[in-house]
Amino acid sequence: MAKIALTFNGAPQIVQSSEGVQLGTAELLRVIEELSAAWNEPIRVTLFMVGKQLQQMQSSHPELLEHIAQSGHEIGNNSFSHPKNFHQLPLADVLAEVRQTHELITQIFDRPPTCFRPPHGLITSEATAAIQAEFPDYQVVGWDHHDEKGNDTPEVFRDRTVDNATDQQVLLLHDWRKPTLWALRGILTQLQQQGYQFVSLKDLDRQLPQQGLRAILPPRVDMPRIAFTFDDDPKVISKGGVRLGTAELLRVIEDLNQTAALPIRVTFFVVGVNLEKAQSQYPEVLQQMKAGGHDIQNHSYSHPSNFHQLSTAEAVDEVSKNHDLITEIFGRAPQYFRPPKGFISQENHRAILKAFPGYHICGWDRHDEKDSYTAAQLRNAVVRSAQDRQIVLLHNWYKNTLWSVRGMLGDLQAKNYQFVRLSDLERQPTLYGLKYGGKTVMKA
Repeated sequence: MAKIALTFNGAPQIVQSSEGVQLGTAELLRVIEELSAAWNEPIRVTLFMVGKQLQQMQSSHPELLEHIAQSGHEIGNNSFSHPKNFHQLPLADVLAEVRQTHELITQIFDRPPTCFRPPHGLITSEATAAIQAEFPDYQVVGWDHHDEKGNDTPEVFRDRTVDNATDQQVLLLHDWRKPTLWALRGILTQLQQQGYQFVSLKDLDRQLPQQGLRAILPPRVDMPRIAFTFDDDPKVISKGGVRLGTAELLRVIEDLNQTAALPIRVTFFVVGVNLEKAQSQYPEVLQQMKAGGHDIQNHSYSHPSNFHQLSTAEAVDEVSKNHDLITEIFGRAPQYFRPPKGFISQENHRAILKAFPGYHICGWDRHDEKDSYTAAQLRNAVVRSAQDRQIVLLHNWYKNTLWSVRGMLGDLQAKNYQFVRLSDLERQPTLYGLKYGGKTVMKA
C-alpha cells in the first residue's frame, strides 16, 4: 500500500480568519477524525511544534494539547520562536531554540521528539551537525511538496497536491492557511481512493528528505551546470482559477533565489506577438524578466506551426521581426533561435545563419511532453535524467510543468546544480529535437 506523510508546521494554532472562519490545529484534528471514522482506518500526521505557541496553548487551550496527546500523531520540533534568520544565528542560539522546544514537548506529551524542521527550511550544515551532536536521535527533515502561501484557491491546491503525490512522499502543510485547511478533506479523500495510507514520518520506509532545506552557503567551484529554457514566452494565463505562465515562474524563481548559493537564471525563448501583447497588457512582466538577469532568445515572431514550410524570405522575416522587438524591449540582441515546435528546413536553417551570422540554432536534450506526465512524474524524470551542461525545454504555461518546477529546481539544487543562461552554458547548442524534413535529430 502506498504511504504518504502529511506534516504540519507552526503547530499548535487556533486562528480565526477575517471572515470568521475557524482555522488551525483543532479544525485539522476534527477533519482527520471525521474521515478516519468514516473509513474505519487511522489517519496519522506529524505536527511540527513551535515552543512559544506551545506555552501559549498551555494556558489558553490546554484541552487542545490533551486532544493532541491522545490522538497518536507524531510530534516534531519546529524551534522555540520560529526566527526568520535561523540560519544566521550563532550555534549557541540555534541549540537553545531547539533545546527549549524539545524540553517542552517532552514535558507536555511525555515523549521526546525525534525530528526537527528549521523555520522556513533555513539551516546551515554546521547547525545541523550541532543539533545532531546534542540530540543523536534527531533527523533534520525537509519536504517533497508544500503549500505555497497565498498562491492557490483550495480547489487548485487540492488538484496540485493530488497530481504531485507519490509513494513515500513528505508533504509540508500549514493548518492555519485557509486554502490548505479547506482543501484538506478533498486531498485526503482523493488520495485514499487512490490507495494511499496516511502515516507519521517514523512509519515511512525511506530516508527522510532534505529537499526544501536551504542555507546561504558559498558555491562550490565544480558545480554542474544546467540550462532551463522556456518556450513561447511571455504568457500570463488563468484557467479555472489556476494561474500559469511567465509571472508565476518568475515568482517561484524569486522565492528560491532568496537563499540560493548562486542566483537561478533561465532562458526565455520569446514569441514576438506575445511580446507585443505583454507590452500593452502586462509590461511589469517584461520588467521582471529584464531585472532577473535571464536570457531572452528568439522563438519567431508569430510561431507558425508550418515554419519548416515557409520560404526562406518568410522564415528570415519571422526571425528578423522578433530580433528587432527583443533588442528594442530588452536592450540586447538575441543570439539563439529555436524554431516553433522544432520544425525547420535545411534551407531556412542556412538562410537564418546567413542573415544573422552570430546566431545559433538551438534544440534541447530533454523536454516536457504536454500531458504525457503528471507533475510528480515530470519532476522525477527531469531530475533523474539531469546531466552537466544539459539543455531542458519547458513550457511555463503547461500546468504540470509549472506545478513541478519548484520541486525540480529544489531537487537539483540539492544535487549542487547551478542554473545558468544558455549563453553561460559553455557548450555548443544541440540540434537534438529539431525536425528537418520530418526527421528528428537524435543524439549522437
